[in-house]
Amino acid sequence: MKRSVVRTTCTPPSAAHTATSSTYPHNGYSYLRYLYQQAFRLGDLAEQNGDQPTADTYWKLTRQYRLAYQDALHTAEVNGRSLIDWPWWSLMQVFLSEEAIHFIEDTAGYNSLWTQGSVSFTVREDFFFANDTDLFGRQPSTYVPLPSADTAWHHVKKGYSDFVEQLYDQFLQKGGNIPKAGTEAINGLNHQLVRFAQSTEGDPSAGYDLLFYRRESGTITPAQAAQQCAEDPTKCRHVHAQYVVLAMPKRSLELLDQNTPFFQDVTVDRLLDSVLDNRSNRFFMAYDTPWWKAATTGDPTYPPLTRGRSNTDLPIRQFYYWLTNEQDGPSIVLASYTNARAQRFWQALEQPFDDAYDDLVGAVVPPPGLGGSAPRPVDVRGKGPRAATTTMAKMAHQQLVEVVYGKPYAEIDNPPDEPYYAHYQDWSKDPWGAGWHGWKAGQDEYQLIPQIIQPSPTEDVYIVGECYSNIPGWVQGALNVAEVMLQTRLGVAWPTWLSKGGTWLGPGSEGLNPLA
Repeated sequence: MKRSVVRTTCTPPSAAHTATSSTYPHNGYSYLRYLYQQAFRLGDLAEQNGDQPTADTYWKLTRQYRLAYQDALHTAEVNGRSLIDWPWWSLMQVFLSEEAIHFIEDTAGYNSLWTQGSVSFTVREDFFFANDTDLFGRQPSTYVPLPSADTAWHHVKKGYSDFVEQLYDQFLQKGGNIPKAGTEAINGLNHQLVRFAQSTEGDPSAGYDLLFYRRESGTITPAQAAQQCAEDPTKCRHVHAQYVVLAMPKRSLELLDQNTPFFQDVTVDRLLDSVLDNRSNRFFMAYDTPWWKAATTGDPTYPPLTRGRSNTDLPIRQFYYWLTNEQDGPSIVLASYTNARAQRFWQALEQPFDDAYDDLVGAVVPPPGLGGSAPRPVDVRGKGPRAATTTMAKMAHQQLVEVVYGKPYAEIDNPPDEPYYAHYQDWSKDPWGAGWHGWKAGQDEYQLIPQIIQPSPTEDVYIVGECYSNIPGWVQGALNVAEVMLQTRLGVAWPTWLSKGGTWLGPGSEGLNPLA
């Protein structure tokens, strides 16, 4: 029998008009989480209805519950050890058997749930992110219905790169300047930062000198880049800037020239080493027809698969029906989204590199919307830089088929044809080093994030991105710390498009929003 002692000194603020003990008798974490999400939902609804005074009341309640949660996070103990100091897997060992832990891991789709990362990150993600119901199966606290055939799933049509490109275009439209070296602008992709340092050591007001290597593909080390620059100066660009913003994860920062005062600062080194990496990969496969839809058609107990996610304990772990063509034409599935142990299964199949499954350049262009047409771009030949190997694609295909059909591949009569294209991405490779990151156990991000945004108080060097954010692994985390940096360090005003009601940008943003 497992025994544990849990202690917390936090008492949540009163919110009788949100929920009462008679209607919701539970207390503790689940109760506080319920109060927070209810207040947020009611504030959002009031704001949508134009009732701003009522909305502001709920936004203030939301802030109180968040602060109560933060206080509880920092005071709670398990077996005499601070909750923040507990690694997640170790904490679960206190309450669950190893069999239960593996069962949860198998059914969740993520192997990283039981890493030795900080408990506070996983708990916080659950606290702030709305679920379909509260922990006791009552009182819906989100706008998303339970998964069904009618559940909406969304993606950026052109991928997240389109988001960045549109931001850049708007930057230029607003009069933003492009750094220049001589008469040639440094614009677009494939410029690798090699080194930066103060123009005059010890004087940040003098600005910074940056060296960029103009690469064709891939990433090279600073030493290799320096050699390339010496052999052919036209391959490198020198830029002067007043300050430097590094939107880079840990491994990308490590690839920069470390022989500078900034990286030799022991405080900077300690701050940058406060996270661990979650290595992951993905690969997409394109089919002539959406066979997963046809495989389930006619089963009255199971709606046709057209969108959403499936989980499995097979090495593909989880996959998304990314684009199902309504005309039953070419369709795409995110065939595998893995990390940790499962990621290593596919990483071992990356070689031989000359055994590429596909012969297409880049990704298949999806149709405009689910009802469009996606012709196969067979007129463009050549192997993509991250093409899946033949073994990898064939194994992933068989596992997909087994999950959808619910039986071993060998027992399926007339299995669907294999994909005509497979595109693979290993995020553990340089310069990324990981698919996403998480705080190490014992690291308090509430204290660290404001420091990492500007690691050295004597340097105008700022770090943003998901890696060192309050929501690591999510685009929202990258946006949060970027906005905090812009407002607290560069003096940019609160944007008109960002609602103040209910918006909390994370640690370091205190005082930016009076309602947060």
